[in-house]
Amino acid sequence: SALQRARATLGDRAPAPRSEWSGDAELTEQEQELLRGFIETHERGDHAAAVKLMAEDIRVTMPPMQYVYDGIDALRPLFERAFESDDFGEWKLLPTRLNRMPAAASYHRARGAQEYTPFKIDVLRVRDGKIAEVTTFGMAVFAELGLPAAL
Repeated sequence: SALQRARATLGDRAPAPRSEWSGDAELTEQEQELLRGFIETHERGDHAAAVKLMAEDIRVTMPPMQYVYDGIDALRPLFERAFESDDFGEWKLLPTRLNRMPAAASYHRARGAQEYTPFKIDVLRVRDGKIAEVTTFGMAVFAELGLPAAL
């Protein structure tokens, strides 16, 4: 009976019949702006500016690993490793979409290397004009999304 109630609720609240849902829906202007900001702050290594784009209660997960970061304070050690370490290298990000949400494909170049190689993809969930959640996937999805093998 719970399944029947859930189907009825979805039928009442869905924006259109499922057959009319489009996988090609464009990102909203707000999503595009936040994605641009996410990319720019990461490429500059400016975690202070990145934090301004995020909700205080942001959640970052990295399936299939069990890492979970709840809140900006929990992200600080992650920022330090990715942005402040002299040994870490440089980032180049490409905008994309995954599951109809804004996403950034991250390429990494180690110090002294010639090219950027696939590293991760961050899928952003936007709420109230801020990045509310980031789900980070490994590089395996790059080929499926038609992303370059290197930059």
